Formats: sequence, C-alpha cells, structure tokens
Amino acid sequence: FEDKVTFKINGEKYTVDATVPANTSLNTFIRDHSHLRGTKNMCHEGGCGACIVSVTCKHPVTAVKQTYAVNSCLFPVFSCHGLAITTIEGIGNKKDGYNIIQKTLAHFNGSQCGYCSPGMVMNMYSLSEGKNKNLTMKEVENSFGGNICRCTGYRPILDAFKSLCVDAPPELKKKCADIEDIYKFKTCPKNGKPCQRSCEGENTFEEIENNISPVYVALPGSYWCRVTTPKDVFEILNKAGEVSYMFVCGNTAHGYYDKVSAIVATILFHLY
Repeated sequence: FEDKVTFKINGEKYTVDATVPANTSLNTFIRDHSHLRGTKNMCHEGGCGACIVSVTCKHPVTAVKQTYAVNSCLFPVFSCHGLAITTIEGIGNKKDGYNIIQKTLAHFNGSQCGYCSPGMVMNMYSLSEGKNKNLTMKEVENSFGGNICRCTGYRPILDAFKSLCVDAPPELKKKCADIEDIYKFKTCPKNGKPCQRSCEGENTFEEIENNISPVYVALPGSYWCRVTTPKDVFEILNKAGEVSYMFVCGNTAHGYYDKVSAIVATILFHLY
C-alpha cells in the first residue's frame, strides 16, 4: 500500500499525504494549495457546475484512456491518485493565449459576470476531448444540465458551444468566422497551429498511470483506503473490524450528509 496520493494538475505533479485534512475536496486543493483561482466554488453540492474541471485517466477495467468532467467540490483530493487534472488555466490564459472554446464563448457574448464561465468552458472542453472532435449539437445540449448561469442566459452559451460541433448550421458557424481555426479544438495557443502535444510540462498521466497500487493513508482520527479489487475491499473490511466506515465513490451524498461530521473516526474507502 502507498501512504500518499500522487496526481497532476496542469502538468505539475502533486503529492498529498496525512498532512492534508481528510475532508479536503479537489476544489479546495486547487484553490488553496495550488493557488489556481480560476476554478470557482459556490454550492459545494455538485449542483451549479462552477467548479468543474477536466480529468484524464485510464478506465480501471478496459484500460482505455478517457477524459471527463468532474465537480471538484464533490471530488475528494484523496481520490485523485494517478489522475491528470486540467483546470481553466491549463487550457488557455492571457499570457500564452486562449483556447478556442474560451474565445468562442466570449465572442458570442456568453459571459456577463463570468463566475459560471470557467465551469462551462471546462465542461465543453471535457466533452470535446472525450469525443475526439465529433461532438454534435444534441450532445452539447444534453450535457449542460449541471451548469447554472444566472445572468447571461443560456442561448448565447449554447450557441457558442454548438458552433463548434460537427453538425452546426452554416449561419451559426459564420458568427465566428473571424476566429482562426474556429472548428479545431486542439489549437496551440502559442502559435495557432494544430496541437502537437510536445510542449514541456504537458498534462499527461503516463508518468504516474503505472502507479496504481492501493493507497492506505493514516489520517488523524481516520484512514483513507483506495482499493483496486474486490479482494482488497474485503481485506480492509476484515482489518476494520467493528469500526464504522464509509464507501466513497461519486461522493454525491455530500449534498445531504455532512462530510465533516461523517469523516470523524471513520475509515474511508475509494473503490477505483
């Protein structure tokens, strides 16, 4: 068993051990430890989408590389072992240039106060990475039910993202005809050419993906266990004896049960 959790955020490797509180979410770690404030926080219950980041990993059964969006307010940082996490700063910024999704949202006037925009962009980015550019307008419309906007309105946001889809009508595409490489998701923000994924510090998980051994971290008043097989689960349960425990998977119960109080004197399990 490993006694720490290792992962990447925007290409930089991080290690989390028992010095980090057990109830630390990925959102808190990104904002307060990595000091990346582009990822927002609001409801802390996975309901608004302001905190969405992109995660890349290998499927534990099929071993197929996959990219998907997660609500970082619900995602425990101890669940991040072996993952490559990308935040809004990792896809584009003022210094290096903006990602085409960021530029398109701004061009369509899909951002007013801007608080929901990072989550909107990262949800769209995760969709585009996972679909290899073959994203349809229907898939976009069906994938933003967890993202809330209270000031701009959803029409310009959806129009912006639909303009990047393979089946977008010509009149929608023409609205952004002045943006270079508008129909290419993976465009280098530095030179405007198709991304070759050769930049130093690229956010890949190959360096740590082989480190998928079980994790057993002794925390103050509790333990965090990340297991990889059913056999590991029963071995940990046998060791736990009569001590109470909690299974942590999607962690969506956090909106209904206080995670802080539930974590005290508790053994936590993350079944990968």
